[in-house]
Amino acid sequence: MESAPRSSNTPTILQLILGLVTLGLSLVTTLAMVILAVAGAQAQLGTTKTVYYAAWLCLAFGLSAIPSIVFSIGRLSHAAESPLQNDRGFLSASLSLIILVPLGLLTTLPAFNPPSSVFMVFANSLFVVLPAWWLVELGRRKLPRITRQKQWGLFNFGAFVSVPVIILIEVILLILGAGVLVAFLKRIPEYTALLNSFQNLMVMNMDSLPLIVEQFKPLLQNPGVIASLFAAIALVVPLVEELLKPLALWLFVKRRWSPAEGFIAGMVSGAAFSIVESLFAMTAVAGESWLALAGARVGTTLLHITTAGLSGWALTSTWQDGKIRRVVLTYLLVVFVHGLWNASAILVGISQMDGLLPMPSTPVLSYIAIAVMGLLILALISLLVLINRHLRRQNSSPLPPPVLPPLPQGALE
Repeated sequence: MESAPRSSNTPTILQLILGLVTLGLSLVTTLAMVILAVAGAQAQLGTTKTVYYAAWLCLAFGLSAIPSIVFSIGRLSHAAESPLQNDRGFLSASLSLIILVPLGLLTTLPAFNPPSSVFMVFANSLFVVLPAWWLVELGRRKLPRITRQKQWGLFNFGAFVSVPVIILIEVILLILGAGVLVAFLKRIPEYTALLNSFQNLMVMNMDSLPLIVEQFKPLLQNPGVIASLFAAIALVVPLVEELLKPLALWLFVKRRWSPAEGFIAGMVSGAAFSIVESLFAMTAVAGESWLALAGARVGTTLLHITTAGLSGWALTSTWQDGKIRRVVLTYLLVVFVHGLWNASAILVGISQMDGLLPMPSTPVLSYIAIAVMGLLILALISLLVLINRHLRRQNSSPLPPPVLPPLPQGALE
């Protein structure tokens, strides 16, 4: 009698290695940044607080790899772990949001303005992580849970592999785009002298950079430059991010995963991306601006979690039935939604640049963009709930009876 095939431990080993590397690099980077911050304080540099914030944030990211390490070691030691089936996660996530109310009030007190770097990391982490947790729990309510080992492995991979890959590709595309734009502008006589002076000042003395900022207003008022920046943020960025946010699913998710598991895995990957992006976006913001930015980042978190969840659902569903069109249409949909969100955010920013851009800055433009973002938030939350209900009905439907093989001829004789 043949024994059942044993499942490979290679993904778990890779998860353990990634967790250990992540933790080690984070600790080393934290130590280096603390030394740099101390040296900057002695030299009376103005960036000390930002460096401290980056150091504690790096430490927090490193510590987030510990659960992935622990669960992968448990898996390799053959400790059985069954998927979680209860819904206490959603209740716990909902109750945790109450913490944000007194924390938000604390940030408005004079004693916390400006806040310390440690408090900034603590407050930013709670305002970013807790809403992300609640949204993931909302999307996976009453669905079969993936194991904690897989969950933390997906988060670790998303934060420390997918995000760097996305940033690297976006930087490469940015450099290529900037090169094409500079080559184009050099052919226009009115911009040639400006670009040459900018290049010389950058090489000679970075402190002279503010002296030519005013000279760049004509460049920012060029319709071609505005269109290029708009296309990069509203089209290129969504194309790259929506393709690579579920990178872990492309590489490691086994094809026998159900659509519900793919949906959850996608949401976890989107949450990892959004948490990293939001925490770095909130680096140097405090006071009333900090509360406004923290609230805005909740909408961005919802966007990333929902779109990545849709991609995860489409991928695992297509691996089961082979319908490639589903993946293509889902990708186009999430890129469109992401691009519409970015375009609305750009319009809100443009409405606050009075006199800088050639287009008129009117409050109506900002109101329309904010209304579009509000409608997108409602649509994204509705999508999470509707997909959740669809997958619950799919999981609760009875399985079709197995098809029995035909009896050999003469068996009934």
